[in-house]
Amino acid sequence: MSMSRRTPRLAGGAAALAAAVLLAGCTAAGPSPSKGTTPELTESLPVPTSEVDRLDWALYAEPSSLDPIYPNDFPPMEVLANVCESLMRITPDFTIEPALAESFKQPDPLTLVYTLRDGVRFHSGAPLTADDVVYSLNRSRSDDLGSFHTAVYANVADIVATAPNQVTITLTAPDQTLSQALATGAGRIVNRASTEAQGTDFGTPGSDLDCTGPYSLASWRAGEAITLERFDDYWDDSLPSLVAEVDFSFVRDPAARVNALLSGEVDGTWGVPASGFARLQGGGQGTLAFGRTSGSYVAMVTSLDGALADPRIRQALAMSIDREGIIAAAVAGAADPLAAPASPGT
Repeated sequence: MSMSRRTPRLAGGAAALAAAVLLAGCTAAGPSPSKGTTPELTESLPVPTSEVDRLDWALYAEPSSLDPIYPNDFPPMEVLANVCESLMRITPDFTIEPALAESFKQPDPLTLVYTLRDGVRFHSGAPLTADDVVYSLNRSRSDDLGSFHTAVYANVADIVATAPNQVTITLTAPDQTLSQALATGAGRIVNRASTEAQGTDFGTPGSDLDCTGPYSLASWRAGEAITLERFDDYWDDSLPSLVAEVDFSFVRDPAARVNALLSGEVDGTWGVPASGFARLQGGGQGTLAFGRTSGSYVAMVTSLDGALADPRIRQALAMSIDREGIIAAAVAGAADPLAAPASPGT
């Protein structure tokens, strides 16, 4: 049994959500979820136009770390997506384009060459160098450091600086997905000097996170919130950040998150609790919207011993599952049954 999850979020007033990058404006909601129906998907959001002094955003948990090589959950990734950039990036229509790398080429199946963009600076003011990129990518591929991203680099033999503004990756076998993966958290770049100086404290509350993104880390108040400030020297003028300050508060209790949204204490969140859909849609405070996700819930047979060796038994079990009923009960209708192992959002 499997189903594709539709990730909801509540957006506050249009002015309050006029932020760039991850923190973007409000949108129209679909019908209330119920058994047998799923809410309308929101495929795109309006481009924000007005300046906002502050945005309050709720995270359902405090990040365990802001070291880019470790997080694999929404709370830390929501923060890191605004602070640390990768060599490549994913556009709203899911194409891959250069980011910190101005361009890249593949002269042969086992070689990838990235030319870095001129004029990019870290939040500390230090210039981005090929040495920073080599250091960051080698951290991401490090088994010794326990990086979450090591599998991405499975076919990588070496990463070296081949010029002051050029990084070359040599492969042990052709890899069609590596350059795409470098648009994700696996390709995030940090300042080598700052990171090495902090040692094991890097990524913890009170540490420095020196990256190149549109927002810099202002503070991390353990147990309370993370605050980001707009980085006015951000290199990409085509992506202006309209929110001066973003406060990510940690609101673990689902009911408390719903109450905070309805009261206006927070302006928005990802992963709205399904138990609060009805209250939020009828509360008159912002808009509840549903978008595509790569996430899914999957239950599968992992042992074919005994009766489960017979495919007819497995088919009978699959046919007996009330997928729509589970969707209605577990996520208030905000999902679709999967017809394949991977969800359409993937």
